[in-house]
Amino acid sequence: MRHLIPLAAIALLLGGCIHVTTVRNTTSGQELLDLQKAHAGGAITDAEYQACKSRMVSETCNPDTMMKP
Repeated sequence: MRHLIPLAAIALLLGGCIHVTTVRNTTSGQELLDLQKAHAGGAITDAEYQACKSRMVSETCNPDTMMKP
């Protein structure tokens, strides 16, 4: 148990040093098409489809998150 305290302290200190980057391998259009297929195939409900579509569009069209040329 004595060894867990120093390990926990190190983990807390290093926690702020880690940076995670997410890389998208699909376009927003492809994600919307995949969402539409899931909805048409009955994998998600109308409400789930609308909620996901709205979120995806707002994230894609947000000027603060769009890639700048």
